[in-house]
Amino acid sequence: MSLGISQDRMATICVRSADGVDVHWPLAAAAQSSTLQNAIDSAAADAAAVFATPLATPPLRALAAFARRSAAAPPHEAAALLVAEGSLEQLAPLMHAAHYLEMPAARRLLARQFCARLCEAENAAQLAAMLGVARELSGEEARRAACVLEPAAPHRAASPLAPRLAVDDDAIEEAIKTALAEEAVPTALVTTLCRLKGVSRGWNAVARRVLCERLCFGGTPEVRDVDLHPFLHAGGLGLADVASALQRMPSIEKLHAAPFVVDVGSMRALRASEELGAYEEDDSPPRLMRAVLGCIHGEGQPPCELLLAVRALICDDVDDFRVPARAFHEDLTLVSVDLPAGLTMFSPLLPLISTSLLHAALTARLPPSPSCRSTAVRLGSQVADPTLALAQWLDLCGAERNGIEIGYVNGVRGLVASKPIARGVLSTQMLKVPVALAISDSDEEFRDTVFGQAVPASEWLRLQPDARLALRLLNERDRGCASPWHDYIRLLPASVPTGRHLSTAVEQIADAALREQVLSAAAYVPSLHAMLVELSERVGGGAYNSTEAELGWALDMVFSRSFTVDAGARGLRRFMVPFVDMLNHDQQHGCQFSYEDDSDCFIVEWLGEVDPPRPGEQIYLDYGDKDGNELLLMYGFVPTQPTEHDYWLLDGAYCKEDWEAAPGDEAMLHEKRAMLTSCRYDSPRKFELRMNRVDPAVVNALRVLGLSEVDLGQSCEGSWTRALAHAPVSVANERWVAASLRARLERELCRCESSLEDDLAALEQSSDSITNVLQLRDNNKVLINSVIEKLDNFLKHEAHDERVPNLLEEMPDYMPNVRVL
Repeated sequence: MSLGISQDRMATICVRSADGVDVHWPLAAAAQSSTLQNAIDSAAADAAAVFATPLATPPLRALAAFARRSAAAPPHEAAALLVAEGSLEQLAPLMHAAHYLEMPAARRLLARQFCARLCEAENAAQLAAMLGVARELSGEEARRAACVLEPAAPHRAASPLAPRLAVDDDAIEEAIKTALAEEAVPTALVTTLCRLKGVSRGWNAVARRVLCERLCFGGTPEVRDVDLHPFLHAGGLGLADVASALQRMPSIEKLHAAPFVVDVGSMRALRASEELGAYEEDDSPPRLMRAVLGCIHGEGQPPCELLLAVRALICDDVDDFRVPARAFHEDLTLVSVDLPAGLTMFSPLLPLISTSLLHAALTARLPPSPSCRSTAVRLGSQVADPTLALAQWLDLCGAERNGIEIGYVNGVRGLVASKPIARGVLSTQMLKVPVALAISDSDEEFRDTVFGQAVPASEWLRLQPDARLALRLLNERDRGCASPWHDYIRLLPASVPTGRHLSTAVEQIADAALREQVLSAAAYVPSLHAMLVELSERVGGGAYNSTEAELGWALDMVFSRSFTVDAGARGLRRFMVPFVDMLNHDQQHGCQFSYEDDSDCFIVEWLGEVDPPRPGEQIYLDYGDKDGNELLLMYGFVPTQPTEHDYWLLDGAYCKEDWEAAPGDEAMLHEKRAMLTSCRYDSPRKFELRMNRVDPAVVNALRVLGLSEVDLGQSCEGSWTRALAHAPVSVANERWVAASLRARLERELCRCESSLEDDLAALEQSSDSITNVLQLRDNNKVLINSVIEKLDNFLKHEAHDERVPNLLEEMPDYMPNVRVL
């Protein structure tokens, strides 16, 4: 089902009644309806669609007003909008709508009001009339019901039957149960239940079920202690029973979970007080933890399962019983949560293994506070396939994949769409991964590693972030199945041909700067390894036991797969993000990666007006504005064609051959040299040449160098600076510039040791390292040839009007949408 969500500042959703009337709900109001919230979470944001319901317009509007008011006003004011004086006929459609939209707060208010109206009936006949039910009891049953259950006062004439209420009997039964669950149940309601038994056979059964349930609880007034341990193992359904018992058995004083005891009185006091809301809104989450710990007595630290269970029991909303999301956000206490083997799905009523609980635990990782520790949650699954195990782990821990799976396209592993993905209005969320699932270079997380515990912090804090993240990765790898990232690490490649592996092919690298970076990267691993060995032996008791090859592998993973992110209060951090780092690079059709501070998640979004990839197609990520040299050094690959970020450097805007061909006598050449030198156009200054762009400074310098006496006297009116104005001087001068630049680029190609054709043939028979170097060299040749083609295209056309052609206009990326005449 698609859902219309407006993009206005005050976002709303459009909900359509059965009458065809659209009612707009603000998102804050819609959050009070589980039905609408689930639709928002699961449906595509299609602004043209609406959420259709079978509800009438009046109750839909009334509940929308109630929800809006509840978000900004005291409860009694919101309640006044919903339960103003009204008959059962008026309350019935509201109850039906509240049940359909799953609004617990509205259901409770309506239940109390509905039962209050039922209590106004003086006998079973009036109840039957109010409910619109024909009485079915007869004979002995009717006589017994009349004698036992009806009041002694003379009967009044039965009221005529009202139309049957537009609400299910089950909903009425639940409303009565809800009203009976209140701490102070009016005696009139119990009396009404007894009278309800005389309405019909169906209502007799309903009333008997409710009364027996209440009598069962009423018969156990002396229950004071409850063993919580079996309920913890029973999961959320068991804890929901405990929560129900706490409401209906006021005598319960203690919950036992050996060796700990929970003080129910303190728990109830905390729930009744306004402090809980203050804790939840306060910027110091440890205050809430201290409040929960104050309810638990015993030696040592309570297990996190008990902490989360108590936190859930403190919640006042039993209808929506669960651990609140981010319950102990940024707290120090939660260290790990063990999940049962074989767990494959969640239920909202399973708080100990629910997404909400995992958010409560996982969002405690990497907090702003420097003293916090990480939380590790791992699925105790026996899934042999690491691809499937990783996907299950992500789903269980709160990640959202939008139909994205790990797959192969043309033999290359990446992420592919497994189902149709609807395009959003502005963007389409493809992936959402909580920060808690990433491995980071955080100081506090590193402190928990074997190396971080053995070596003083004053020593390892000097390490570069990439070295710390590599050591963290090695630490998690050494932990094996005990690591939360075990399946993720199993999927990491055995090697990546990053820059340090190119030292054997360094003589074939034409770029001097790239050769220097390759040699530096190759020397970094043995240097770091030797330093770590020395540091470990000197102050760490030999805690570092990885080989140089293992350290090199970890650094390759860090360089090729990690993201550097400004993570808000955490500052600049480097993360290895499972699943997201399997997105391959595509600058033209890649998604955007970002960090969302509000949800503490990494987001991958598809931007643009075109539809997202279809099922079976690969999904890409734009790695940013990186040329081939950077992609080779960091990620170990080179695109098969030069990109817009690739460039070739020219040493100086002109060369000696240009000087030899420059027109003019010695005095004129002296003036030209003085002008060009003052503008710093000569070597060693470098100028970029790209696929669709030549540095305008190169063309300007050649225009000055190619000036003739006629050009200077006529076109430039004696001004040397006229040639520097990004505008052509004359047809002859502009053609001289194009021919000079073309001749220089031809000489650049001739200096290459092999032709483009020879390199393309060698690419098919080379190792990864040699292949990347050859591909990089070929891309440079393709780039130069592309500019030569544009120069040839300029030279073959003759000027047919008075306008002097501009060479720079042959370059698509020169001053887009602006042309200087």
